[in-house]
Amino acid sequence: MAKKKQSYEEMIERIEEIAASLESGQVPLDKAVNLYKEGMELAILCREKLDTAQKDVLSLKKQFDGSFAECKFDSSEEIL
Repeated sequence: MAKKKQSYEEMIERIEEIAASLESGQVPLDKAVNLYKEGMELAILCREKLDTAQKDVLSLKKQFDGSFAECKFDSSEEIL
């Protein structure tokens, strides 16, 4: 995997490149295994970045009295 810290977008782009290489069927087995490992590592890092971003996002929720309160983002709640 690359030594420099990559952005989420760069990691997604690399995952797409890896997937295309693997899907082509033209990659030798040893290289395919290494590409697969790299892709899985990148997928884990992307998931961690998304989880961190989700925790950082705040949403405003309307209270019963009409005021708004700042709350942590909860993706499981229904958006109206």
